[in-house]
Amino acid sequence: MSIATSTDTKGFLFDTTVAKAITTGVKETLFEMCRLPCDFESSFVVHNWSPIGNGSGRIDLYTDDQRGMLQLHFTEDAALAIMAKLLGRSPMFLNEDTLDCIGALTGVIYGRMKAILNPMGYKFLMALPEMQYTEKLSRPEGDVRHLIIPFKVASSKCYIQMVYYV
Repeated sequence: MSIATSTDTKGFLFDTTVAKAITTGVKETLFEMCRLPCDFESSFVVHNWSPIGNGSGRIDLYTDDQRGMLQLHFTEDAALAIMAKLLGRSPMFLNEDTLDCIGALTGVIYGRMKAILNPMGYKFLMALPEMQYTEKLSRPEGDVRHLIIPFKVASSKCYIQMVYYV
């Protein structure tokens, strides 16, 4: 995995250690809890990005001096496959229970990321995950950069989105 960088970028969004920690959190959580492997693609940084998926988990990223957001976007097929692996069954379509599952996974993934990074001095603060149908998400406004990390799980392309507020 590579991260696009430039000399004027600052903040945790552009730190390869943070990107590796979040991908590790996703990979370990989905494998240990669901026995689903993940394959990551090359990341990219953009100023505007419209989330792709059906169900999303969101959690704020805060340190003492930086602010951002982590969102995980899952297709309906991926979300239902995850739920089926976790519970032994899943609904026929994405619903509130599936969104609750995505929110819970987002919290576990963030916790793993914090457990990797905070001993290194990053000091991410705890936050509560939220979940939403992807189409209903509000998009960040202003001068924001998005780190996008595509990955495949259950044969579906999903996305990690990290937003850094300048």
